[in-house]
Amino acid sequence: MNWIGYITLKKAPEGYEDLVGSFTGLTGCSMCHGVGMGLPPSPQESEEQLGNIDCLACHAKPDVYVSGVLGIKLGLKNVTKDDQGRWRYVINVPTEELAKSIINRPQSKNCLACHAFSGGGPHLKRPNIAPDLLNPELAAEFDVHFKAGLGCTDCHSGENHEFGTNSVDTWSREGEVPKCSNCHTEDPHNGFFGYFLNTFHDRVACQTCHIPTIAHGEYPTEYYRDWTVATFLPKEKRWKFAIPDPESGDYSKWYLFNNLQPSYAWYNGDREVYIFPTPVEPVPVSEVMEKVGGKYEASQIKAGSGEVVGAIYYVKPTASKEDGDAKIYPFKVHVAVVPYSEQDRVPVPVKAGIAFATGNITMAMAAGAKDAGVTYEPGKAVLYVRYMQVNHGVQPKEKALFCFDCHNIAEGRMHWEDLGYGIYPKVAFGGIIAGILAVVLGAVWLIRRRGS
Repeated sequence: MNWIGYITLKKAPEGYEDLVGSFTGLTGCSMCHGVGMGLPPSPQESEEQLGNIDCLACHAKPDVYVSGVLGIKLGLKNVTKDDQGRWRYVINVPTEELAKSIINRPQSKNCLACHAFSGGGPHLKRPNIAPDLLNPELAAEFDVHFKAGLGCTDCHSGENHEFGTNSVDTWSREGEVPKCSNCHTEDPHNGFFGYFLNTFHDRVACQTCHIPTIAHGEYPTEYYRDWTVATFLPKEKRWKFAIPDPESGDYSKWYLFNNLQPSYAWYNGDREVYIFPTPVEPVPVSEVMEKVGGKYEASQIKAGSGEVVGAIYYVKPTASKEDGDAKIYPFKVHVAVVPYSEQDRVPVPVKAGIAFATGNITMAMAAGAKDAGVTYEPGKAVLYVRYMQVNHGVQPKEKALFCFDCHNIAEGRMHWEDLGYGIYPKVAFGGIIAGILAVVLGAVWLIRRRGS
């Protein structure tokens, strides 16, 4: 995960040979993971470890210095070798300017320099934490809280540098965060219709209705990637993991999507998590019924290279309708196709630097397996399924979901059977519609009869 280096293109496909030797723009996952200057972190405190912390990543005015992907792209931060031949980050901003730019409370751009580019590109990973939020005009359209002048630290205040979350896939830093009701009360809707919403939707999370889509701005997102195949991106001068077209299976470019419909599931704070390198037996692919992108069943996803032998849930909520404290939340369900060792029963890590520089996935898999101490078996893969909670990108109330978006006879936004309701909601809704039609038609018949 936290590799560091200066990746130049080692091999290119036919027609792009002149790009060999070009800097790929990649210096390692460590440019965001760790908020440091390149020294591997240690649980033991030392002067060297303290000096390794990039305090200015959060505490410098972002128009002077930012870290992460933006910092590398803007040339504010780069990687070089120290006198011992170790890769280390260096800041390319004069010390005097940095000293005058120190701030106490981070600004949103400090946070988004990393978080908006997680997963290897703009808005690839985190649902609705997108570069749209770096542009004031786009941010105002993208999220009502940004339009109101709020920023990241208004909700994620942190204490002693610990920023708690309670989302399904962020268990490693569990903590209290503000709830919608802290600002909007437990009964936020007004009027007769508001009374109906407040009374009968207490088991529906606010996000479910008020964040109807993922990637509703200018930056699309991915909902699955394939680590068994590399795709060459000429503009970026590098190979990357494949994000193929789910319908045609084309791997020649990245296929990203806007306006994705979330998936919905019960959540009460409990989740199932896979921790590497725990041996795990994949579930049959036929049992992976999640709708990725709100459209494609996960079991339909194939490996570009090799055979998918099953699926592993990296993280998923475990609550059900029977859990009284659970609510229906929106999620981005992401699927990755990753190599798998049937002998050790674990996913096989991929040495990303090798893959990005050469496009040789086989070599990258073998090197990753060797470093992790697992057996590499070419040709085997699993679906790695991950639920990511959708908490950002809140839309104006005029764009919130309406009753018929979820409650209708046809297979709509809500998959009621998966939520534990069976076909009752469809039958009940059909009965209500039939009753309304009967009343309307009966009234029309009476009016015509009186008129005649």
